Amino acid sequence: MIKKIIFSILLLAAAVSCVKIGRSRGVRERAAIDKLMVPPLAYWSPNIVSIATLGHRSLYEDFLVIWILQILADRQLSTYANGSQVFNAVIPALKQHPRVEAIYLMACFVIGMDLESPKYCEEISRQGLMAFPESWRIPMVQGFIHLFQTGEKDKAAAYYALAATRPTSPDYVKRLAQKTAEKSDATPEDLNQTLETFKEIPGGTKLLEAIRETLSKRVPAPIVPDSTNRSEQEGQP
Repeated sequence: MIKKIIFSILLLAAAVSCVKIGRSRGVRERAAIDKLMVPPLAYWSPNIVSIATLGHRSLYEDFLVIWILQILADRQLSTYANGSQVFNAVIPALKQHPRVEAIYLMACFVIGMDLESPKYCEEISRQGLMAFPESWRIPMVQGFIHLFQTGEKDKAAAYYALAATRPTSPDYVKRLAQKTAEKSDATPEDLNQTLETFKEIPGGTKLLEAIRETLSKRVPAPIVPDSTNRSEQEGQP
């Protein structure tokens, strides 16, 4: 009985000691974690990864998507990383071509707009198109970046046109491609129309919400007619 009591006391003391040490060191250890660490196996060849995962590659791709989301969705991201650093952190995982289309769109938006590094979006889109050759959303987002971030109207028109060639591309994408090719400059109205178009994309509203603060600096306020004009219009037959 005495031995059991002594053992229990020692076990309790050890547990208390572990908790105290954990609390004292936990803050420093969490601060030392590399938030931009590349996920395991990401640098491996996709074929080797398929073999290494023993036929469960889809589970590994889900793991990659969660890993990337933890980076991109961090609200403090811009305080400790720039576009180049985030790109280098996520592109090895994207080269594994996870089968979640939205992750390529979000990566392009966050790096290209939130972190103001649009030059990295084209490589992200290229990897996305390798994973989803028939996607119209990926080239459309790339066209958006060229038109409203880099000002490369010719590239924007080319990507919009590419999006319009996809069999599942909606009619409004084709109209947008034609309008971009015909116009010489992008206007605030074009931006508003494009943003409205994104709302019609599955998951597009969530993407817009994720970059709402950045977009608010670019989207013009709606034009409200003054009382004089409104009264004149109401008085017209």
